[in-house]
Amino acid sequence: MKRSVLIGGLIFLQLLLMGAAFVGGRMLGEQNRRAARPAGGMALPSQLPKDPAAGNGTVQKIQDTTITLGRGFGGPPGGANASAETQVTVTADTKYYKNAASGNPGMPGGQTAIQVQNATMADIKIGNRVMVWGVKTGERIAAEVVYIQ
Repeated sequence: MKRSVLIGGLIFLQLLLMGAAFVGGRMLGEQNRRAARPAGGMALPSQLPKDPAAGNGTVQKIQDTTITLGRGFGGPPGGANASAETQVTVTADTKYYKNAASGNPGMPGGQTAIQVQNATMADIKIGNRVMVWGVKTGERIAAEVVYIQ
């Protein structure tokens, strides 16, 4: 009798832990998905890649072909990566886009459409928020597309 109660208790505990791990994983996945989106729940325009951005943040420093980004604006302030910096390397093949105008506030789902126009490296200023698509290696990104918000 005692043995069957013990086994039943262990099975219940195992199921409880598996459920907690499942829910925690879903919450982390949703948080990461939300962080890859631009602020304000805006839908990205068709010119930008459909893949999640390799990085985002506020421009801290610009030196030659390297842009230093501070903490991403999708995460919580003072979070674990609050002091993290990302080095973004741009090339002659990097495409730049910037926000051209605010969109239609009457879009379904309360989203705002974004219109973009071509930009250049000269359009990036310290303090700009940017999203970057490209190949990420550690805290470095070889930029293919840069979107200036």
